[in-house]
Amino acid sequence: YCSHDKLILASENIPLFNIFNRDMIEKVYEKVLTLLPGDVREHASQLVYSGQYGEAYDYITQYLKSLDRDKLELFFNSLKETLENISISDNTTFYVFDINSLNIDYTGDFTVEGVVLDQFAMETSSSRYFIVATTTQRLKVTVQYYYQSIAYVTEVVISDNTTTTIPMTTVINRDNATRIEWFFSVTSSESFNNVYVVDLVNLSIIGKLEGLAEGERVYSARLIKNILYLVTYRTVDPLFAIDISDPRNPRVLGFVKMPGFSEYLHPLSDDLLLGIGLTDGRFVKISLFNISDPSNITILSELVLEYTSYTPILFDHHAFTYDPEYHRVYVTAFTYWGESMKLYVVSYENNTLTIVKEIDLGFTISDRTIYIGSKLYVVGFNPMDQYYGIKVYDYDTLEYIKDIILVKTPYPIYR
Repeated sequence: YCSHDKLILASENIPLFNIFNRDMIEKVYEKVLTLLPGDVREHASQLVYSGQYGEAYDYITQYLKSLDRDKLELFFNSLKETLENISISDNTTFYVFDINSLNIDYTGDFTVEGVVLDQFAMETSSSRYFIVATTTQRLKVTVQYYYQSIAYVTEVVISDNTTTTIPMTTVINRDNATRIEWFFSVTSSESFNNVYVVDLVNLSIIGKLEGLAEGERVYSARLIKNILYLVTYRTVDPLFAIDISDPRNPRVLGFVKMPGFSEYLHPLSDDLLLGIGLTDGRFVKISLFNISDPSNITILSELVLEYTSYTPILFDHHAFTYDPEYHRVYVTAFTYWGESMKLYVVSYENNTLTIVKEIDLGFTISDRTIYIGSKLYVVGFNPMDQYYGIKVYDYDTLEYIKDIILVKTPYPIYR
């Protein structure tokens, strides 16, 4: 995130994808150490806290091999119960830099629980406060193990007097195990969402709203003045309005439930908010919200672009274009079979979403629509004529004018 005087870099720590995270390993080993006898615990502790995790594993495994079946199972059952008390979750550390002309100075960092969706989930208010929305994934750690004693082989005599040997590993008996394998696994247990307000002067969290929409995750966010609009998705799909006018006390003003979800939010005016996402996991959907009263958000109009499967806007907001003078938005979307793209010129005149024109582009990739003067330009890749170029349309009539070929190539160009 960058403003006129701040540069803020977010670094995520996701234990689910980083099981070798030092903090998590030490938390797990702390539980293991509590179950070891004193002399074994002392040496294992020295190995763990000096970062010699492999050596600690081998040393503990050698001890476990000396246990009989009953004690071995008791150890692992106790460890499973103990691990249930471990609380591990995602977190994000933000590194803050001051910008003054050409000078950039590191000022410090802070950490919040959860991870950030995108740049719209981070924003500053009155240049002093940093607002961030995150999704927390609480994780559960468990241990899995197996052990073997000596493997035996049995012979089976077939009727034609041929002999076939079938190796069979015996179930462990009262003898000590000759081989033990044990390892930890991390699984997701629950998710919820948070909003944090950070004072950029002393880099401390001064306000927070945690545990929002349990079981869901943030899909889009947008700060408009002192209201943070947040869409979460999984089962309920609400659009929340969160008041952060009092930085020390962020609070939910209201929300509206809707079918489908909006993955991109764009303010059209002080009273109107546009959402673009998917409905039924199939078609692109555009929603128009009345946000004149954030405590009572209402859906003014919805438009489903049938037989579309995706829009580049969902992963790149630069693909979205709107014209406040004409009360139009421009949305490119893949057809349901992914064979080509269409440009949907959509009006929100009189607070109603209607398709002004549906233009078949002939592009398979198109993620920029630009209007300049009396012309509308759509940038994309044409697979039939094998070029990367621009289609030009009259801005008023939306009639096709010509193609401008930028590069002749059989392959699309990725920036």
